[in-house]
Amino acid sequence: MSEEKGENPIPEELRAVTEAQKILKFPKQRQEEAPQPKERASTESSKAKFLEAFRNTGVIARAAKEAGINRKTYYDWITDDPEFAELCETAREECIELAEAELHRRGLVKDPKTRDTTALIFWLKKNHPRKYGDETRVKVIGPEEVVKQVAQVLAEHVKDPAQYEELRQALEKLTSG
Repeated sequence: MSEEKGENPIPEELRAVTEAQKILKFPKQRQEEAPQPKERASTESSKAKFLEAFRNTGVIARAAKEAGINRKTYYDWITDDPEFAELCETAREECIELAEAELHRRGLVKDPKTRDTTALIFWLKKNHPRKYGDETRVKVIGPEEVVKQVAQVLAEHVKDPAQYEELRQALEKLTSG
């Protein structure tokens, strides 16, 4: 197709789409425009619904569904809106507090028939980790402390003085060289 004076440089397919938009009064796509007041109100309403659902469930996918949005929208919002991100963090903390209170209530009910032992175990692990936690603590010690502890074990368990002396000297050689 040659470009002569007066000829439209827009391909015929695109001209047809543009004409159809005019006829059907489709708005042209807006890029990076600020939301209109109606859209802004709808977004704020959706954010409020999301926060309420998230506060009650603590599950992003479920809260998004209840708010009528998809998860990507949630992630876009927390990226683009620091205030909303902070409100989400607060809602998450409130949900955790509710869960902890319920866990406490289920584990410490007076009637042993209705007491939830698993809930009680989780509550104890959370609130008394040193005593009930699953963590294993390892104390890191230097070579001098190792020698001292091994010598103490040898002294307790090796009764023959000659054997004890032989083992002590071997231990000294290991640590000195």
